[in-house]
Amino acid sequence: MERIESGEIVVRISDTVVFESVFSLEKTFKVARDDIAEALLPIIGLPAVELPGKASYREVFELWLRYRGLSFADCFHAVCANQFTDGVVYSFDHGFDRVPGNVRKEPDTDGN
Repeated sequence: MERIESGEIVVRISDTVVFESVFSLEKTFKVARDDIAEALLPIIGLPAVELPGKASYREVFELWLRYRGLSFADCFHAVCANQFTDGVVYSFDHGFDRVPGNVRKEPDTDGN
């Protein structure tokens, strides 16, 4: 970790690494959401950590901390929707209705 913090080496991680870390810490090890965010955000923020969409993770964690009924993945999708689809989210999950800037639409289930 010291070599990453010093910038001696650069590491590339994917979104799924963050998702699995959050999930495991919360569900398996029963770590509080606040503690997870406090631990992971500084690591994600290191200049030597390359992660697609890295700049969005602070907002993802903020939503995840604010909306306890939404999963981390849901919060990630809510942020992506705000960035790429003017906030439109196709989902049956009514939790998206509470996220500012999101417009939830139910998917067409009749095949049309």
